[in-house]
Amino acid sequence: YEAPKLRKTLLTGIIVSYVVFCVLQVVLSVGTADNGFDRWELWTNCSSLDKAVRVDCTLPQLVEAAGWTMKGFKLASFVSEVFCGLCVIGSHLTIWYYCQERNFDLPEQLEPMAFDTS
Repeated sequence: YEAPKLRKTLLTGIIVSYVVFCVLQVVLSVGTADNGFDRWELWTNCSSLDKAVRVDCTLPQLVEAAGWTMKGFKLASFVSEVFCGLCVIGSHLTIWYYCQERNFDLPEQLEPMAFDTS
């Protein structure tokens, strides 16, 4: 009786956390810099910056990081993704732990097999 209840709990965790993750990904992908998201711009003189690493000036550069509200959304998205993955692993371990085959005592040697070589 314990295995089905645990599996249902883990599957509920998988579904809920994945839906939360998907919703947050949509929210994070449609925002603009005016809404508190990251602001990216092309810099014409980015090679004049004193950086230890070469920067490709043809690519947009991060000018202003997201506000704390958006960082909270990003963190919630990450946490929901990790929780979903942990529930999937827990579900696999539950299946393994409660399966009957795990307790079978198999013979130490397998029976030889005859192969047809014709």
